[in-house]
Amino acid sequence: MNEVWTNAQSSPESSIIEDRRTLQVGSASRAGRGPNDRIVRGCRGSPVIASGVRFRHPWARALGKTRIKAIAVPTRDHGTRRDSRQTETMASKNCKMDPLQSFCREALLKVGVSHDDAEITADVLVTAESWGVHTHGTKLLPGYIRRLQAGGCKADGRPRVVRSGPAWAIVDGEASLGQVTSVFAMQTAMDKARTCGVAYVGVRNSTHFGAAGYYTAMAARENLVGIAMANDTPSVAATGSREAVTGTNPLSYAIPTGEHDPIMLD
Repeated sequence: MNEVWTNAQSSPESSIIEDRRTLQVGSASRAGRGPNDRIVRGCRGSPVIASGVRFRHPWARALGKTRIKAIAVPTRDHGTRRDSRQTETMASKNCKMDPLQSFCREALLKVGVSHDDAEITADVLVTAESWGVHTHGTKLLPGYIRRLQAGGCKADGRPRVVRSGPAWAIVDGEASLGQVTSVFAMQTAMDKARTCGVAYVGVRNSTHFGAAGYYTAMAARENLVGIAMANDTPSVAATGSREAVTGTNPLSYAIPTGEHDPIMLD
């Protein structure tokens, strides 16, 4: 169950700067291939802020028109460890955020996702890229498309409130894309929090929701404190256990700070 909380605040109106910088993308050639294998050489995205400390990832992958087949990784001695299939030839170019988002949206439209849902999902993925959270950015798109094609995720699923009270609600995602359900849930929580001062929304029957910070940032933009969390498949062994017993359960919060960027943890 994904859980989304918001809490009303009395601070001045808050806004998050939508600073979509450029991703530097390189094209790598290898024997028997053309220069269409794309890798990210570096990222100058908006920083993720945790307790006032700014973090940037030095490099990450970005989704191009073809699959990423080779990647160069800086080593401790500042040399470069290359995939054995990659040649020395490498040129860099820029990958702007708007065309990247358009590519993600069009890819989702091709597998039956509605325009609005494709736009929401693409925005969540590309925003994560711009923040430097590349593990939850556009690299997830191929997996989402495969799940949609296999029927594990419904392109036409519509999240809906199945139970509710003045300050709480339960949302059924109908196996739609997790980003679509989570945006719906956070918007529901925000609406209730404006009336009651605090609200909780739980989500069931959903799928992978990407970067949790996207949803808490939604709240911070509206001058609300946002908290988002989700469960996960067990993948972490506890001390003394013989197998994985807990997941890497994501948690995010965002606190508005007036005219400045919010305090955010993801």
